[in-house]
Amino acid sequence: MTNQPGSTTVQEEAISRGLAERARQAVGGNQAVEPYLRHYLAEHVWQSGNWDDLAEVELVDALDVGAVTAAGWRSRHSTDLPAAVKTTMLASAELATHDMEARRLTRALAAARLGLDRTELPCGELAWASASRESLHLALKGHTGWVRSVAFGLGPDGRLVLASGSDDGTVRLWDPGAGRLVGEPLVGHTAWVNSVAFGFGPDGRLVLASGSYDDTVRLWEVEQGHQLGEPFQGPTDWVTSVACGRLVDGRVAVASGSADGTVRLWDVEKGQQLGELFQGYLGWVNSVAFGCLADGRQVVASGSADGFVHLWDVATGRMVWVPFEGHTGGVGAVAFGGLADGRTVLASGGCDGTVRLWDIPLPGRPRILASYDLRPSEPLSICFANSLVVVGCSDGLVALDPQPALARFAKEHS
Repeated sequence: MTNQPGSTTVQEEAISRGLAERARQAVGGNQAVEPYLRHYLAEHVWQSGNWDDLAEVELVDALDVGAVTAAGWRSRHSTDLPAAVKTTMLASAELATHDMEARRLTRALAAARLGLDRTELPCGELAWASASRESLHLALKGHTGWVRSVAFGLGPDGRLVLASGSDDGTVRLWDPGAGRLVGEPLVGHTAWVNSVAFGFGPDGRLVLASGSYDDTVRLWEVEQGHQLGEPFQGPTDWVTSVACGRLVDGRVAVASGSADGTVRLWDVEKGQQLGELFQGYLGWVNSVAFGCLADGRQVVASGSADGFVHLWDVATGRMVWVPFEGHTGGVGAVAFGGLADGRTVLASGGCDGTVRLWDIPLPGRPRILASYDLRPSEPLSICFANSLVVVGCSDGLVALDPQPALARFAKEHS
């Protein structure tokens, strides 16, 4: 099936209706729905766009939960989906393991969480209950332009500090617990602030690096709220990403990626560039991250508009292996993280709508442990929370658990 919703034909709609009716008859006759319909009816419905074919809970419960969930998420009009499909998407993990009786309660709970009318999904166990909505988010107001980057740091008193960079040209520090601005805005950039990252100075003080459309990297002393030294100048185009790290010899460094196609390292104490710039790209460098290989080598990973992920040896300035190939579009985000088994991995997100998890064995070439297709969404940022991969996407936030994919990878390569 290659057509997209919105370009469906009368024939496709007729096929969807016919297959749905066939499955409906099986359910009405207390017979098992044939395997093809169980796994592919939801995709036919998605192709036709006629979601009324899956409005009945009994029919949806006879289908594969994963197939219904996947088809629902692919819909561009998720607000128009039937209650039976919405609740399947919300509670897919529970529904996949529950028997039919337990599913009724699970669906009713999911319907309440979504604010749906309970009469659509009746459940006696919840007849006495009422659901209330409570907003758990806190809006931090102060910027007058888009906020392009945020980062958490730990202050000298052990408190969390939140930094934000904006199109208004300022960097702001926040107390996330109290929801208020800390000190005055950090002013110095003359254009958009694209990226912020926390690190520690040579004296152990918390510092903040920022990269801007004004082609500079600036360093800020967090506690006093002022700029440290002169701006780092060298990129010939706007700075897209910054990351802070401590080198093996104890020096504190900032890595920056630029639209000029280079990655540069900066010595925080001396306020100057470290060594030669890293170059070899055919497009903008969109993201940079510090990491460490199993043999102790410190590296900087970078993702660029040419679709490649590069790995650079900090000590030598040389590329580690050849560029990582796999993405079919620009790479907008990279991040190092650890898995439950102790492995250090690299995650990358591309405008091809995929997130890829890379293993970097020694010796050996990098290999893809897992690939996640998030289309039509686009991954814009990535971080690790323990062994979860958290992805900021063009349409929301996604948390990916790599453990099932890793188990499949181990089985396939055993």
